[in-house]
Amino acid sequence: MVEIGPWLAAYRHAVLAEFGARVRFIGIQGSHARGEAGEGSDIDAVLILDRLTPHDLRRYRALAAGLPHARLLCGFAVSGAERTASGWRVRAADGREAEARLVVNCAGAGAERVAALFGDRFFRIG
Repeated sequence: MVEIGPWLAAYRHAVLAEFGARVRFIGIQGSHARGEAGEGSDIDAVLILDRLTPHDLRRYRALAAGLPHARLLCGFAVSGAERTASGWRVRAADGREAEARLVVNCAGAGAERVAALFGDRFFRIG
């Protein structure tokens, strides 16, 4: 089973090395965020950049392929997000929507401001 703390640290390091100051949020959602992950559970990583280009997607796929448990990593390109009573409603670039209940890590410009708005129930800086 994936130990999500060390995995998320490796993910954060790789993403910040690749995208630097463009990173707005790094986090996790799904079964790992809820503490319900089992053997073979996928890793629902959250990455929000200041903007997203096709070149960024290629760079992201390359860095993701080099991570431990890369086959379990999943996600989608996001075109928007809005706060809901239970967390976030995230809209994918292809029109799909999903609930993101918890983001456990927040990094990049604006992280302190966002954490102050929503508190440590939803965000942890660092």
